[in-house]
Amino acid sequence: MTWKYRGQITPETRLITVDMEITAVGEDATGRWAVAEATLWGDDTCVYRARGIGVRVL
Repeated sequence: MTWKYRGQITPETRLITVDMEITAVGEDATGRWAVAEATLWGDDTCVYRARGIGVRVL
């Protein structure tokens, strides 16, 4: 996954933080999977929020 920002994160940003909370996990015939919600912070500002991010392990 590639995230691109247009001005929210700059060289002056002191701290970049990514928080991720896994909201569901499971397994089916294709393999294991997980779903999460994530936020990206630049200093004290929430720059990006993603809900329902999914990943599957094959």
